[in-house]
Amino acid sequence: MKKSLSLIAVAAAFMVLTAFTFMDNAPAKYVGSQACKACHNTDKSGKQFAKWESTPHSKAFKTLQSEDADKIAAKKGFKTKAAETPECLACHVSGKSDKAPVYDASFKNDEGVGCEACHGGGSGYKMLHMKKENLEKAKAAGMLVPNVADGSAEKQCKECHNDKSPTHKDFKFAEMWKKIAHPMPK
Repeated sequence: MKKSLSLIAVAAAFMVLTAFTFMDNAPAKYVGSQACKACHNTDKSGKQFAKWESTPHSKAFKTLQSEDADKIAAKKGFKTKAAETPECLACHVSGKSDKAPVYDASFKNDEGVGCEACHGGGSGYKMLHMKKENLEKAKAAGMLVPNVADGSAEKQCKECHNDKSPTHKDFKFAEMWKKIAHPMPK
């Protein structure tokens, strides 16, 4: 009996340790921009959420639900509606260009190109990143911080804003960045 209890205790401890090991290595889930709203729609945050909501990025998925988008998809040779075509979704919904994105139940395609399109799936960092002392922990948990100065922001934008897009227009990064910039107030 004692041996059985010891064996059960060791097995339980192994399962708990194994679960925590795999949880740490789990890919970040996309949780959706609504998860960002409570903290990022305040005066203190510069109303970043409202800024995003006013941009075409927030409506990117909705543009795929139009008759015009379906015509473009058909012209490109796709057999599905634009809103169901992976090649279209890759640039019109956060995370859809990832090889194996993981989505939380809270995520909705309707949010289009949201916060996580630029900052990465938020499940690992959403509770960390608002405090400056936790920034490195947030980055380690999957938070991306695109930077204009080092070119990473422009590179990220051009993953979709390029001549592979059937509706591509000359993309002027500096001009467009001004329209979507959402810095934290100092």
